[in-house]
Amino acid sequence: MPPVDRSSISAEPLSEDARPDGFVELWEAFREHLAARTREINDEVARYPRPIARCDVQLSKVLEERARVYRQMKLAAELGSMPPGDAGARWLKRLDDYLAKLEPCGADDDKEAVLRSRLLSSMARIRG
Repeated sequence: MPPVDRSSISAEPLSEDARPDGFVELWEAFREHLAARTREINDEVARYPRPIARCDVQLSKVLEERARVYRQMKLAAELGSMPPGDAGARWLKRLDDYLAKLEPCGADDDKEAVLRSRLLSSMARIRG
């Protein structure tokens, strides 16, 4: 995923009435995608043909992707859902930090790339 210009995201806190449902739904869709991707990768690993050679590059890539998705999912779970009011502004700052540190997604995961892009664009609009 290309680098994101974060200069458009203001440091001003989110006003209480600037809590669009679309953004909340987008965040939940991103978290659900990470969970679904984890299940897909786990299924792929479970069905991987045996015996497995130590030098199996394809399996190594799948395992690396699974570890990346686990890390991202763990951090997303720690953030949880967007709380109401002033806590929402603090949560958005934490989400902004989370998005800034996202590891590149796998080349075959277009859905994650689109969700990431939409999250960043939505956050920029919310912050004004």
